[in-house]
Amino acid sequence: MKDKKVILNANSCRYLLNFRKSSIEALTSKGYKVYCLAPADESSEELASICTKFIPITFNKSSKNPLNELKILISFIWIFSRLNPTVIFNFTIKNNIYGSLASFLTGKKVVNNITGLGSAMLKPSITRTIILLLYKIIKNIPHHTFCQNHDDLNYLKNKRLVNPLKVSLLPGSGVDTAFFHPKYKCVDGRSFTFIFVGRIIKDKGFVELIYAFKKLLNDLPKAKLEIVGSIDLSNPSGLTNSEVKKLCNHKNIILHGQQKNVREFLSKANCFVLPSYREGLPRSMLEAMAMEIPIIATNVPGSRELIVDDYNGLLCEPFSEQSLYKAMKKMINLNDDVKIKFITKSRELVCKNFEEKIVIDELLSLV
Repeated sequence: MKDKKVILNANSCRYLLNFRKSSIEALTSKGYKVYCLAPADESSEELASICTKFIPITFNKSSKNPLNELKILISFIWIFSRLNPTVIFNFTIKNNIYGSLASFLTGKKVVNNITGLGSAMLKPSITRTIILLLYKIIKNIPHHTFCQNHDDLNYLKNKRLVNPLKVSLLPGSGVDTAFFHPKYKCVDGRSFTFIFVGRIIKDKGFVELIYAFKKLLNDLPKAKLEIVGSIDLSNPSGLTNSEVKKLCNHKNIILHGQQKNVREFLSKANCFVLPSYREGLPRSMLEAMAMEIPIIATNVPGSRELIVDDYNGLLCEPFSEQSLYKAMKKMINLNDDVKIKFITKSRELVCKNFEEKIVIDELLSLV
């Protein structure tokens, strides 16, 4: 096992640190040298401290400039050739596509992780057409491809974007159910607190959430909405600082920005809300479920993989502030027995199917 090297390749250091930290640590503990490839950001220093080496790459995930895209591919070819890794794990769309092409050209073993089909896939566009074409081109290159929900798996197979013999479901990045445990809850009961954890972009249903909550304040003036997450201007559906400030112009809406310790904020919430338009497998929702916090989500791929309406949470329709408002109002008025059923079923589901050890063991089996 001397000098066995593994590459983790993603579009941000923050992604690797937040979602793949346990995998990096598991690989390191087994004696592998772990190299992390991503554009430098605010998480670079911490990421570098847990892996063998962090290699910054020049990368704009929203760029459509062919020259820039070619530069990404060339940089991957050069890095893969120089490091000669045992296996490369790609995450996120561009990394999957260019990482696969580079692995083919350098003869390296590669595993793709389709963490979600992304904002570009929500409506017909030239970008979506190009992405579909590129996935078809690379479909036989990966040693294996993981995706995170049945809707995406069926879509990928039906569109012939993956090799059906080399694709399977993987439960996201997994959750540490000991860390995200209900024993850490400390809800004060003075007001009903909703929490949103995620990037502040339109495709997360953020605009509908704000409007639905403001409408809810007419019924429950003391309700609060805690927002944990950062603005993402690189996303096509990103919101600017001024747009967010204008939307959230109410004392009961609290913006916390990006936070390292999400558990601290989840622990004080009465209900977790994610009105997204589409998900891979939302890690923040899994963490809330593990902590036995009632869930409201939209009836979309990824979210409906985790929540069954009126069984372990409430589902509302995407793009609809009225549907979301009704779900939020219903959650407030539910009796305690129903809420206890919701949260108990949710934690049981996470502990059984989404524990991070499942993900780590699957990853180690492919090295």
